[in-house]
Amino acid sequence: FWRRSTFMTLLVLDLSSAGPWVGLAMSGACVAAVGYLLGRRRTTKPGFRAREIGGWLVRSAAPSDAGHIHRMVKELAEFEKMGDGAKLTVRDFSDHLASGSFECLLLEMPSSPGHVVGMAAYFETYSTWQGKCIYLEDLYISSVARGKGGGTAMLRAVAAVAQERVAARLQWVALDWNDKAIEFYKSPLVGARERVEEDGAKWVNFIMTKPEIAKLAAPNGSTS
Repeated sequence: FWRRSTFMTLLVLDLSSAGPWVGLAMSGACVAAVGYLLGRRRTTKPGFRAREIGGWLVRSAAPSDAGHIHRMVKELAEFEKMGDGAKLTVRDFSDHLASGSFECLLLEMPSSPGHVVGMAAYFETYSTWQGKCIYLEDLYISSVARGKGGGTAMLRAVAAVAQERVAARLQWVALDWNDKAIEFYKSPLVGARERVEEDGAKWVNFIMTKPEIAKLAAPNGSTS
């Protein structure tokens, strides 16, 4: 708010010392700036209010929490047998959180504030059939907190975000060998289901990494 007010004050002061034609030009710029700033304010995503869920404390991550996120992403990559796949640095996570590239909730023990034992990283997507959706990229609970309701608390928190933003869907994927996680997601405690249509059709998950993207994007890339 201070930055918006200061910016507008500077524009007004500039107009007061300018000639009539400059004033008209600047007033147009001023109107455009007001529209831009108000537009940014309207599109601000509602934040998650820290709360206790099932005996756990869940709060939003800030850029200063990037170290916690980096540590748990590394742990998750090892668990998924893809330890070399996690390439982002602490600085990357800090910058990406600050820019709004993704959002993250953190799980703490109420008896030990600051002791982060879980995370849920997510971002908004869009369905041309139903509108705004939430995609859960990572859900991770440290080994010291597994089997104690932490995963349920995190999913409930992400569901609360989806409900508050009137999201049509909350989606995520799981590795097919992680039977325990799949069973948990399908249980009445969570209530998720595999994405299978009424006629039995299943959705296939496609992916392209940087080399494939570069090849396809190149002028002479593959188009077939």
